[in-house]
Amino acid sequence: MSRAEASALAKAAGAKVSGSVSAYTDVVVAGPDAVATAKVTAAKANGKKIYTEAQFKKALGKPMAKAKATAKAKAKATAKAKDKVKPTILKGKATKSGKLAGRAICMTGAVSETRKQMTDLIKSHGGEVTSSLTKKSTHLLCVNSGAMSSKYQKAIDQGVVIIRERQLRQMIGELKPDRGNVCLAAGHKMKWGVSPEYDSFVCNLCAKADSGPRWYCGACHDDICGTCRKRK
Repeated sequence: MSRAEASALAKAAGAKVSGSVSAYTDVVVAGPDAVATAKVTAAKANGKKIYTEAQFKKALGKPMAKAKATAKAKAKATAKAKDKVKPTILKGKATKSGKLAGRAICMTGAVSETRKQMTDLIKSHGGEVTSSLTKKSTHLLCVNSGAMSSKYQKAIDQGVVIIRERQLRQMIGELKPDRGNVCLAAGHKMKWGVSPEYDSFVCNLCAKADSGPRWYCGACHDDICGTCRKRK
């Protein structure tokens, strides 16, 4: 069952569907390959119910054939529409060479400058900016306000590299590379261990969900796993 079909069936049964796990979430439906995704990890950490596809279908009871047909038709129409839509490349001068050449960057959250200024900055160094997260996207530029956005969750699911504005400015040479164990958001010194505020986390470098000891920043809530940054 595709995600679009599941969403349509849930809505037909009177349920609300969201793209992220929040305090208002009652159930998370997880596919067979979603064992350690950020959403499943968050659901476990917050005591939410996790349904398999079979449990989800059973919970729906006996949906009417009409509801199923409608859901499939909508899912098919949505899939066709997505195939026709091309990623929107925001306007701005782009160079064929530069430190960001070959990178397609999508933004989420509030950056320090306007979106247009940040777009022009990225393009001036050879990068592209997409208005939505697509298969073409190589990086997601995210700040704290975008950490629970649908783009952020999608980037984790797709394995897209998530970077902070500080990292972007290091990539183009505006800032010097960090030395030592400091956070990506503001350069604060990080500690090794388990954060007293939360156990489950998503690594800011590899975007993998995990729990337990890691490098963490109590101020910015940045987390880096022991694989990406070895403990000396």
